[in-house]
Amino acid sequence: MCYSITLLGGSLVKKSIAVGIILLFLLSSLIPVVSSNKLNSNRVVHVDDDIEIKIYAGVNGKTKDRMGLGWVISICNNLNETINGTIEISSDNIRGQNVRLELWLFNLSVYHPPVIFYDIDWIHFPFPINTLTITVETVDIIVSRSGIEIGPFVIFNQGED
Repeated sequence: MCYSITLLGGSLVKKSIAVGIILLFLLSSLIPVVSSNKLNSNRVVHVDDDIEIKIYAGVNGKTKDRMGLGWVISICNNLNETINGTIEISSDNIRGQNVRLELWLFNLSVYHPPVIFYDIDWIHFPFPINTLTITVETVDIIVSRSGIEIGPFVIFNQGED
């Protein structure tokens, strides 16, 4: 009886170490070392005189916009007409199987201040690590941002800032 408990405990330790090594490998490959003068605190993915669309990580706004707790979408309509569009949120597990697909429709009236959509996905059972893609489409503008979710934390790919 004690012998089987020892094996079970040893097995759990080995699994924990393996998961830790995999997480370390994934994070090290996705988070490059960047000097402080290259950090981009600009959240704007698309801006023109008419429509402003921002997709960034960190619902509390205290991050460098590429990684943080949850994700945020901000859409501002400066047009002299109502606009409508779609937001698509998709997540795949590490095997490439889709585990989340949401499609939201929105309408923004004339000169509407920013509308904020946000989410913190606290539990992704049984898939703690997922890829994430957020796409906003409106008035012939398509803005997309992708990265990974590790539990509630979002890390967007560099170069999409």
